Amino acid sequence: MEWRSERYRQIAGEQASYEVGRFAQNRQGVSAGFSVGANGFPGYRPETSGEWQRETRAVYVDLTMPFSDTWLTTAAFRAEDFSDFGTHVDGKLSLRWQATQTLAYRSSVSTGFKAPTVGQSNIINISTKFGLNGLEDQITLPPTNSVAVKLGARELTPEESVNFSVGLMASLSPAAQLTLDFYQIYLADRISTTSAIELDEQTIGLLLEQGFEEAETYRSAKFFTNDFDTRTRGLDLVFNWQFDLQGWQHQLLATLNWTDTQVIRVTTQDYEQRDGTVNLTTQRIRMLEDNLPAYRANISLTQSFGAHQLAWQVHYFGAFYEDHLDASAGYDIESSGRFTLDARWSYQLADGWAFMVGMNNVFNTQPELNPHRFVAGAKYPSTSPGGFDGRYGFIALKAGW
Repeated sequence: MEWRSERYRQIAGEQASYEVGRFAQNRQGVSAGFSVGANGFPGYRPETSGEWQRETRAVYVDLTMPFSDTWLTTAAFRAEDFSDFGTHVDGKLSLRWQATQTLAYRSSVSTGFKAPTVGQSNIINISTKFGLNGLEDQITLPPTNSVAVKLGARELTPEESVNFSVGLMASLSPAAQLTLDFYQIYLADRISTTSAIELDEQTIGLLLEQGFEEAETYRSAKFFTNDFDTRTRGLDLVFNWQFDLQGWQHQLLATLNWTDTQVIRVTTQDYEQRDGTVNLTTQRIRMLEDNLPAYRANISLTQSFGAHQLAWQVHYFGAFYEDHLDASAGYDIESSGRFTLDARWSYQLADGWAFMVGMNNVFNTQPELNPHRFVAGAKYPSTSPGGFDGRYGFIALKAGW
């Protein structure tokens, strides 16, 4: 059983962190349209401060039962009551069949949910972002705010999921094992912020009435919403082999993953003058579908001889897409796959101590250059799955007890 209390608190910053100084004012002492704050993020104003809280109670039951020498069943049940979202019930059922001494099959089906955080339901944030017309001030509103409601917002609801997997486990020899699993994850009502929604005189006027003194400088608004549904399918292949060669003990571990995510439903807006406008732009959809590589692979080889140990790791990351700056402004990046190599030597000292020398990304493999690097200074795609820090070496002394 579980009881949990969650609280989100947003505290007003110092006056100088959000107030427009005299160099950003016109002759009448009114803001000339310049935003304040480092990196386009001013301090929280008093009108955006507040504190919100929720409580939850949950019960969880898990039962594992063998029906025979070859069949094993696991069932799980969870019920959770939220003070602001009501009660949700989910479960899981899994089966394992030992077909032979060296071959087994497994499968599971489950449901799940994730309630919106207290912050997602209540955050108010003003920041400077890249848009179609360059830099612009955007406000993020709670979906219950009257301006957000006028722009099409509705109260958030939990995300729901249905998961299914099936796989096999094979013992190829006493020293070699292989597993292969297929999985599918269906996620409904996923939560994200909307694309930037242009503000008009009426909505700006409503923000001014709510106390947002700089609302005339805002160009667009966003809010969290149950935006879209996705279906993810994938395969996981894992191979493990231990063997001896020339007096050295070897352990080989190889993994291959294929994952495909598709956005299968997108919410459309229904507010005045923008009927049928989708919340997610084409670039946002591609980020969900293609920002993570469809293919990933890792091969690690550990070689041991007495107190010496060598470790090698080869990583592969497939092609990926990035909407640079998350601006939906044409800064698209299409990047191809990359291999990297890590290497490490260690020597086992007495009493649990070990000395290590290693290097990650031995060949200093870098992502392709960002074609839009002169827009905001990012030399490489910021979401590159293999990172962009390049090669680095290390010396370490490790203690174990």
